[in-house]
Amino acid sequence: MDHYQEVLEEVWMFKETVQEPCLEHTGTEVRVPPAANADPSSVDLEPRPKLPSQEGPHYVIVFNCGPAPLRPLRLDWRKEGLHYREGGLHPKEEVKLKIFDAPIPARDLLGYLKSVETRVFDELSFNSKHFCEELFEAFPGVEE
Repeated sequence: MDHYQEVLEEVWMFKETVQEPCLEHTGTEVRVPPAANADPSSVDLEPRPKLPSQEGPHYVIVFNCGPAPLRPLRLDWRKEGLHYREGGLHPKEEVKLKIFDAPIPARDLLGYLKSVETRVFDELSFNSKHFCEELFEAFPGVEE
């Protein structure tokens, strides 16, 4: 994401019933899980079982980024850390949508993510739902 030109127009939060493949950030390298090809936008999204480390329901947050045409940026918080990829806007359960009052510079999202980079996943105190709710509320807008 080129944070000098990108803006965030809206955000979706939803409960995911199956794990979708995503890019994993592992230090300085970004790798694609073995079941996916190198282009995340062309990954065939077949239903995936829960990961073994996944204990409770899993929530994801997707920002639609521009300038136009808008592209979805999916973020989710797991025991292994922050996962992200382009695409992945397939809400089915407990869906929330917020349209921002004004476009949000992507650098503001990066600032938020830097503020949580030292936090650790905890099923009770900071799980995927907590992460998504906190991020959903971080920027002003109208919930639809």
